[in-house]
Amino acid sequence: MKSRTILAQLFSTTLILLVMTIGILAFVFINTTRNFYYTERKSDLINTTLIIKNLMDSQGFPESPDELRVYSDMAVTGTETRLSVIDPKGVVLADSEGDIYLMSNHAGRPEVKAAMGGDTGYSLRYSATVSRVLMYVAMPFYVGGEIAGVVRISYPGDTIDARIGIVIRTVIIISLIVLIIAALVSLSAARRFSLVINEIRLAADYFSREDFSMVLELDKPEELKELGAALNGMARQLKLRIETIRAQKNELQAILDNMSEPVILTDPIMNIRKINAAACATFDLGDASFEGLNMLSIFRNTKLHDFGISVVKNREARVLELPLESGNSLVVMQIHATPLVSDTEPADGILFVMHDITQSKKLETMRKDFVSSVSHELKTPITNIKGYVETLRENPEMPEEQSGEFLSVIARHTDRLTSIIDDLLSLSEIERTENESIRTELCSVGDLLSSVVQACTPSAGRKSIKLVLDCPGNLEFRVHPLLAEQAVLNLVDNAIKYSAEKTRVTISAVETGDRRVRIEVSDQGHGIEQEHLERIFERFYRVDKARSRDAGGTGLGLSIVKHIALVHGGTVMAESKVGKGSVFTIIF
Repeated sequence: MKSRTILAQLFSTTLILLVMTIGILAFVFINTTRNFYYTERKSDLINTTLIIKNLMDSQGFPESPDELRVYSDMAVTGTETRLSVIDPKGVVLADSEGDIYLMSNHAGRPEVKAAMGGDTGYSLRYSATVSRVLMYVAMPFYVGGEIAGVVRISYPGDTIDARIGIVIRTVIIISLIVLIIAALVSLSAARRFSLVINEIRLAADYFSREDFSMVLELDKPEELKELGAALNGMARQLKLRIETIRAQKNELQAILDNMSEPVILTDPIMNIRKINAAACATFDLGDASFEGLNMLSIFRNTKLHDFGISVVKNREARVLELPLESGNSLVVMQIHATPLVSDTEPADGILFVMHDITQSKKLETMRKDFVSSVSHELKTPITNIKGYVETLRENPEMPEEQSGEFLSVIARHTDRLTSIIDDLLSLSEIERTENESIRTELCSVGDLLSSVVQACTPSAGRKSIKLVLDCPGNLEFRVHPLLAEQAVLNLVDNAIKYSAEKTRVTISAVETGDRRVRIEVSDQGHGIEQEHLERIFERFYRVDKARSRDAGGTGLGLSIVKHIALVHGGTVMAESKVGKGSVFTIIF
């Protein structure tokens, strides 16, 4: 059902009240007027009857019917009244309008009966004689102290009704005029009030859309003027508060979006309320909206879910280290969970702030592995040196040939220790400069690679390995000459060490599309299994430990190459196929 407008409701209600009020007033006025007319007419008839009755009491009345008829006609001549004279038996002796000989006995008429009893009779009824409604007043008259008859005067009721009808029509016309005027005034007032209400509604609609440009200007009445001023003041306060809330929200959102750590806000049952961009990026969640989803459905980790529930239950902040899925890999997160609680209220939610400690864990593992590897690498030559020295001390008369062999072993292991320490110092120095700018200069790539080939020719010659250099003569790059040469030298030296005799090692250089130089060292050695390629640039990592030691390597050469590439802002990579050889690439 369609609701009516306030204008229709106000106007219809006012109109109904006006119609009811004017109708009741008209009804009361008409009835009062009718009663007044009848009462006045009754009073007039009583007075007239009383006058005639008194005359007849004092003078008697003609005994001849004709004289009595003439008397009755004269008594009411010029009036609308009808005069009847009735004897004590109810016989009509004279009547100013009817034929007495045709009239029935009137003894049973109520007004006549009352008059015969000595009272003034009154009746308003239909008269069959004249065929109309009449008002009757009857009084007894006396002769010699006895009731000699009844004087009855009647007046036509339709004459009264006609006069009352004139009054009724006048009242109705006046009532309609008043009603129309009142309805128009009511409609105008209701329209003005409706316009004010519509203006207030329009302002409220503007305010609900956060548009506070509209100002209510209500002049009257005073109550609406005060209401308009109050609404304008409310709009100003609302605008100020919305701007404050929006600014605070933007600040909070900016803080969340610019935090490098993942931040997630949930409700007490772990449904997400807010999640920042760092969290979406860290866990490869994309740009979809996750608000309202449960943490368990996103991370699929019951430990994280139980951890959050325990924080709410115990109402205290906690820290947890937990591996979580990030795309196709795992990241180790240090999760700080803080319940959002007041002094008395239960926890309203949980704030998760996560720190990616994957690299720290990896570095910690590498440090442990490094310490273990260094210890192992140093322990072997030191143990051998110690064993041979103790043997020499315990056998001072050992044959010179045998003691010389022992001293050669000691010297070889001493050289190995020296090489390990030198490489560690070199690696440490390179790592120290990773966060600093190194001094670079424009160098010829061909000259640098020729120097490397020249340095490695003796060792290659001992294994009949051919060194092939493929480099444009005009190719240049900006590097630290000594470090760049050391990196390429280590790659070539490794290629020679792990290649079979009478093979070939190729050193080539080309310029890349981004104005960098790509240097490749390829060999025809045994190759490296795929599972080892990702780790060969780690410190002391060896594919074949026994073979590496036999070749004289310290296990730090490739790690040094990696860090030299990093300090130049470059990269290093390796490709290999077992049985076909390896290709090491460094980009400066």
